[in-house]
Amino acid sequence: MNLKIKSEEKTVIEKKCLTIALEVFPLSEECLTGIGYTAKNIVEHLMKIDVANRYFLYFKDKNPHINLPNQQWNEISIGFRHFFEKKSFFYHQLKNKKNKTIIGKYIFYYLICKFLTTLYDIYLPLHLNKIKADIYIGFSHNYLPPFFFKKKIKKGVFLYDTVWKLFPETMVWSNKIKTVISEIYNLPRTDFLLSISNNTRNDFLKFCQYKKDIYIVHLAADSEIFRPASGQYIESVKIKYNTGDKYILIVGTIEPRKNLTTLLKAFANISNQNLKLVFTGKKGWLNDDFFSLLDSLNIRDKVIFTGYTTVDELAALYSGAKAFVFPSIYEGFGLPLLEAMGCGCPVIASNCSSIPEITEDAAMLFNPNNHQELAQCINKMMEDENLRNDYIQKGFIQFQKFHWEKSAQEIIKIINSEADK
Repeated sequence: MNLKIKSEEKTVIEKKCLTIALEVFPLSEECLTGIGYTAKNIVEHLMKIDVANRYFLYFKDKNPHINLPNQQWNEISIGFRHFFEKKSFFYHQLKNKKNKTIIGKYIFYYLICKFLTTLYDIYLPLHLNKIKADIYIGFSHNYLPPFFFKKKIKKGVFLYDTVWKLFPETMVWSNKIKTVISEIYNLPRTDFLLSISNNTRNDFLKFCQYKKDIYIVHLAADSEIFRPASGQYIESVKIKYNTGDKYILIVGTIEPRKNLTTLLKAFANISNQNLKLVFTGKKGWLNDDFFSLLDSLNIRDKVIFTGYTTVDELAALYSGAKAFVFPSIYEGFGLPLLEAMGCGCPVIASNCSSIPEITEDAAMLFNPNNHQELAQCINKMMEDENLRNDYIQKGFIQFQKFHWEKSAQEIIKIINSEADK
């Protein structure tokens, strides 16, 4: 019996080149915050590893924080930042002078801002339709275009935290309004979310009935920046900011969620009287209790506020600190944790929200509601050099588990997964 064998030709399927639209408004900020650094690093690593797809980036204004290769990326820049700057300027004048002319100019520029924002909300969907975008990813979790002409566009935004649900009292009213609008109108229109930690996703699902995919994209810290600085540079930064030789570092905005009043109470009870407290970042909002307590504890002469620093100076401050303290009552991820670890600075942090997920055993954890426990942690770290070195080494190991390239690779997987649905 003759058997007729039919050979099958192997079919090669070429993968479609996808058009990806990335909203990167946070990159237009004058001083990058955590979300801005997230957008910057993920975009830069996508540039390096994804040569298969076509990307469009949407800024609020010409962006000074990232370099784009012309051959692969298309930059769409909408230039109305100066109107927002004008609005802020006239608002400042309004509060101080209350001049009718100033009020009129303020209203004029405010209306222009609103008009241009509306134009942008119309222009962006039009442009997405023009370029035939397949995927839209927003780095500003409170923003999504009000409509899309092309219904097949898969839409996703980053989910950074659930502060608006868990701790709304720590937010200013304008941000509360934005998050409520986002929850009611924006999030239901997405096809997927990108959560920066498992804890953030789990918290979100406790409050929101979201039936679509929520992917985990862990963040990272740049190993080229956040590494031990040279001794000479550390000393120069210490002199510039008058930190003294021994200090504890705090990085972030002075606002209620950071739980800095607990830190002040703990600091007033530590045994080392030569230690200083160095705050790096802006003074933030709803911080009257913090500054009142600072004065009442009579420790202002031991507290230093540097304001914003360069990233190199920040790395030097981490490198020279005796410890980094992170007493937040809630964090979606906590980038400063990894930054400190990369610079060889031992970490003392709250035992809540996403913090244990990020630090594992590489940080000394404490109850954020117990300032006495925090004081004990600080004393132990200052008095036991072996313990301090142990946390430094654990920090280096933990730091290596997080890479921006890995974050970018996860996003490429998500893009391909959503495109195949």
